[in-house]
Amino acid sequence: MEIARSRQRAEVATERAQREQAAEGAQIAAKQSTDAARIRSEQSIEQERIGKERAIQSSEIERRMAVELAEQQRAIAVARESEAQSVAQAAADTARAAAVAAEEKVFTAREVEMAERKKTPSSTAPRAAKPS
Repeated sequence: MEIARSRQRAEVATERAQREQAAEGAQIAAKQSTDAARIRSEQSIEQERIGKERAIQSSEIERRMAVELAEQQRAIAVARESEAQSVAQAAADTARAAAVAAEEKVFTAREVEMAERKKTPSSTAPRAAKPS
């Protein structure tokens, strides 16, 4: 009887050990499953963060390019306006020079005419009496 009890105790102990081992295996599997789910979640969150960061960087690059393009267009407009102003200024200077030249020709012609009149006796001047 003692042997039967010992055998029964051994069987109970073996069953208990098997149950504990199975429970421990289940706990390990549950922990591994939980850890795997946590890792997947962290990876998903990290991928989302990276995606958002890339989108922000892409937007920043597009914004910088738009600003640079606007600055280039403004510089081109300023250069064109400056060129147009220079052309207009040159045309005005040419017109002024032509006006001054014309004025000088008129003045010179007047001076020449006056000098010519002084050289030749005028028909309206009194004639001197002829000596006989």
